[in-house]
Amino acid sequence: MESEAQFITQISDSFKELADGAMKNLSKCLSKTKLKELIEFASFVETYRQSDKKICIGSELTKEERTCLHRNVRLAFPYLQTETIRSEQEKEKTSLIFARSDEVYWEFSDLLSDRDQVDRLLCFAHWQSRRTPATLDIDVSSADKQQRTKIHRLLSKHLGSFLESKTFNYPDSKLNAAKVGQSYIQIRIRAKVTKPTCQQKSKPNNPRY
Repeated sequence: MESEAQFITQISDSFKELADGAMKNLSKCLSKTKLKELIEFASFVETYRQSDKKICIGSELTKEERTCLHRNVRLAFPYLQTETIRSEQEKEKTSLIFARSDEVYWEFSDLLSDRDQVDRLLCFAHWQSRRTPATLDIDVSSADKQQRTKIHRLLSKHLGSFLESKTFNYPDSKLNAAKVGQSYIQIRIRAKVTKPTCQQKSKPNNPRY
């Protein structure tokens, strides 16, 4: 749990370090050719956001390797979406990982003026475990009420199954003197609830010894 909390803190406070670390990890798990292809594709997506083009970046990987690749691509290139596709050829099943432009990312970038905030938001939303409650604050001081409403609706539309959001005003304090009266949106992950087993359900509340 401690490492998960540290990861969430890094998304908020030192996202660039996470992104740099992800690039180093990608250089280890991808060949030089594949990594170059991925970087060039990411540059292409920056220019052609609505393109439906996708590239294969991995195959014949273990579950742990696939999870690692998905996570590091999202951290290094938050505007790319990865997906695993099962391919059956000559009676052999192979898992292929593809990368493509993330349309949801660009929808948020149209509403949030700071791309860094969109980067952090999407990585926070796609955080793997979701086993502990966590929050992320997004500064919306430059957005009017109508724009903030659109952001909330977009969050609900795409991520509402496990995220909830609410607008707050910065508190009156010396640390936030420059932002008093301005707003931020707090986004909260609802932690997954583990359903009790039949054995746990049958266990009495006040056992006798």
